[in-house]
Amino acid sequence: MGVTKDHSMKLHHIFILLIFIIVSTLSGNAQPAETTYSGSVIKSGYGVAESYGPYNIEFNFTFYGNTYSQFYVNSSGQVLFGSGSIDGTEVPIPNAALPNNYIAPLWDQLTVSSSGKILYTTVGAAPNRKLIIQGTNMGFYPSPIFMGTYLVILYETSNKIQVQYRIIVDATDTRAHGASATIGIENSDGTDGVQYAYHNPSAISTGQAISFTPTSPSTYAINSNDIYDGVVLTTNITQPEPGIPLLNSPPQNAVIGSDYTFQWSESGNSASYTLLISKFSDMGGATSYPAGTNLFYNVTGLTLATTYYWGVFATNSTGTTWCEIKRFTTSSTPPLAAVPQTIYVEQNQEKSIKLNYTGGDAGAKTAIITALPTLGKLYQYNAGIKGALISSVPIAVTDAGRNVIYLANGTSGNGVGNFSYKMNDGTGDSPTALIIVNVSPPGIPNLLYVAKSTTIEMQFDRPISDPTGKQGEFTATVNGSTVAVSALSLKAGDNNSIIATLSTPLAGGETVLISYTAGTVASVEGGWLASFADQPATLLAQTITFAQPLSKKYSDSPFTLTTAAPGGTMTYSSSNLAVTTVSGNVATFFSLGSSNITARQSGNGTYAPAKYVRTLTVAIGDQIITFGSLPPKMIVDADFSPGATSSSGLTVSYSSGNSAVATIVSGMIHIVGGGTSVITASQAGNTLYNSAASVQQALTVTGSGKTLNLTVFLEGLYNGANGLVKTQGCFDGETPFDMFPGAISDTLSIQLAQDFAPYLIVYSAHGVPINTNGTIFLNSIPSTLSGNYHIIIKHRNHIETWSKSVSFSTSVVNYNFTNAISQAWANNMVSVGSIYCIYTGDTNKDQYVDGFDLAIVFNLNRSGSFGYQISDINGDGFIDGFDLAKVFNNNKKGVGMNTPAAPLE
Repeated sequence: MGVTKDHSMKLHHIFILLIFIIVSTLSGNAQPAETTYSGSVIKSGYGVAESYGPYNIEFNFTFYGNTYSQFYVNSSGQVLFGSGSIDGTEVPIPNAALPNNYIAPLWDQLTVSSSGKILYTTVGAAPNRKLIIQGTNMGFYPSPIFMGTYLVILYETSNKIQVQYRIIVDATDTRAHGASATIGIENSDGTDGVQYAYHNPSAISTGQAISFTPTSPSTYAINSNDIYDGVVLTTNITQPEPGIPLLNSPPQNAVIGSDYTFQWSESGNSASYTLLISKFSDMGGATSYPAGTNLFYNVTGLTLATTYYWGVFATNSTGTTWCEIKRFTTSSTPPLAAVPQTIYVEQNQEKSIKLNYTGGDAGAKTAIITALPTLGKLYQYNAGIKGALISSVPIAVTDAGRNVIYLANGTSGNGVGNFSYKMNDGTGDSPTALIIVNVSPPGIPNLLYVAKSTTIEMQFDRPISDPTGKQGEFTATVNGSTVAVSALSLKAGDNNSIIATLSTPLAGGETVLISYTAGTVASVEGGWLASFADQPATLLAQTITFAQPLSKKYSDSPFTLTTAAPGGTMTYSSSNLAVTTVSGNVATFFSLGSSNITARQSGNGTYAPAKYVRTLTVAIGDQIITFGSLPPKMIVDADFSPGATSSSGLTVSYSSGNSAVATIVSGMIHIVGGGTSVITASQAGNTLYNSAASVQQALTVTGSGKTLNLTVFLEGLYNGANGLVKTQGCFDGETPFDMFPGAISDTLSIQLAQDFAPYLIVYSAHGVPINTNGTIFLNSIPSTLSGNYHIIIKHRNHIETWSKSVSFSTSVVNYNFTNAISQAWANNMVSVGSIYCIYTGDTNKDQYVDGFDLAIVFNLNRSGSFGYQISDINGDGFIDGFDLAKVFNNNKKGVGMNTPAAPLE
């Protein structure tokens, strides 16, 4: 079940080859900046009541007067010395019963979840190394309560122990906060210990750090509010798991309305976010809202007077990171409330803080500072930079987005930058809310590697300020003799590494040591490098060749990264996954902007790890249109696609230079007549692509075709001497409008049928305009149709009507249905004065006007229907008694379709 001692020793031997770091400063307000290290895996996947070890600490650690070089860990929330344990039944401290000799960050019946891991690594250089042990995505047995992630850190020399809680996932459950756990340390026989908490339902919280510092071999000073040590372990240094999204608004136990914009902080290495809202604290049955790269999501329609739980999960190609789960309730009248927050900032740095609110009226909101920080300074926010100093209260925040800027120019410590504010709107002032500002010391760099070439290379876990001129603070020893360090510089492409140039260049086979006496070398954040002595350069330094241009356009995606290093295989990562991601060595763009592309070589038994960081910029892309020549067409040909495409994948639009030859209908070319037209393909671009250069192709339409001129009156639309009415639409039941432009009354279909059995349809035209004077014009009759045919008229609510046999032997055919009843087959028309019209009333298109049609119009009349509908017989935009009367009359007459193939019975 555990790892054997032999295997532990193997891990020790390869440890120096595996540890490597990536600096990842998370921008979430409520999470401290973290340095990410590659951790060795102790346990991955589900585990309960399991013990693992021993593992090497890499330095001697003194615990209750005894010195240890190895440790054990279990799935129950303990780190132990001397032996392991699988006991998940917590007891108070001290207790003589086994287990003893342990550190308990959260001793309970914990489990490693299916997505969880226990990791460890040792970082830094003697005498300031530290062992980091991390339990990631821990849960409880047997309940599905989420615990979260804790860390145990052992510090060399001081022998300080720190336990800290990166995230307590279920913020609403007391067990996740220690209600059934033991937290503390106990000596080797259980006779002494320090108990921080036993079965305390509010013992711990997200971001809390508890330290135990020895004051004698048998006594420890406890600090339950120590400064969080910003470290985190991962198994994928190229693409670490996403950081933790911190939930900004609504806060815990907030009261909001049915509609709300949920907000959270950015988490490092995240490609996308998903908002989850559930009625259960374990997020069972949660509704998912994919937010993409946005840090907010507007949710509507929440049930009022209901308790909900919400969280945001961050995802990238490596995995998904949990967050805190917070609770809120809904109300139709949520009170105005200011939102408390916890902010982390490093000393001497600035932090923009957005002051949020919930509830209140629909009017403008004003944030009012009511108490200033004890240490540090608070400024108005002015377009991203410090504005006026806020020196007295109360004072309104001037930024429309309710942002202020805190400058941590005081001392470090938890809560030293706290300040308060309230909100104001038409309902008055809200209660005040506290902004907790924890200030950590500037980032102290830790030495990770010393390698050699002709120079000495020192790799650190944080970016280093320019060390030029500080070579006197270092001492190099080569084959036992001191050699002067003549110059210091940052390594090209890697500001985590210092190159020490020696007065005599190295040849390669020497024994090389480097020492540093604490002086003025510091990280970019301002933390001073601590002294170290006689660190050996046992590996060779390597330089990555990375000269590839990285000024790209969006249209260059994807593209292949090309680098080289002596150590072999390269890996790549992107700092801004919203701009670009890297899979293998292929970069793919998702938006415009910039991202740091890091090329890494992980090192081996010969070479130290190496990296090279270059900034990739992605500008708006170019696109080209591919538009092949258009084939000759006949006047009778159907609509067809022009077939142009854009390299961007965006939709191409078209225009016709001669509308008498062709028009564009829904992206298709619609032939109107013979001749030539220039078809132009265009793409206007968008936020990612410039517009494309237009491409033109000539369209030639041959075959003159025949022209058919018709005159037809429709009974339902006929208005006497005024001809046909213009059909009306109506959106709101009140204001009709013309459905068709100009003199067009409506549209119908025209067909030609053979004048002999089986009367096959040889031509069809749909959507043909009929003008208010009853005229219809068609110039696309195939010239091959030269015999006798029946002309068929089809309209949406009129009886299908056939003409008598008509000759199409000439190029122009004229036919008038209106001047004689015999113009329709079997005289199937109605006379209106001296004019003949096609019968109306066939609303269900069964070619008869009967009780079914009458029922349809009757029911729509009763319901007050309106608009351009089949049942609107007279085309006025309403279904009413006028329509009902026309259908009733033709029903009484027994009106129906009459054709040569199907005579009316």
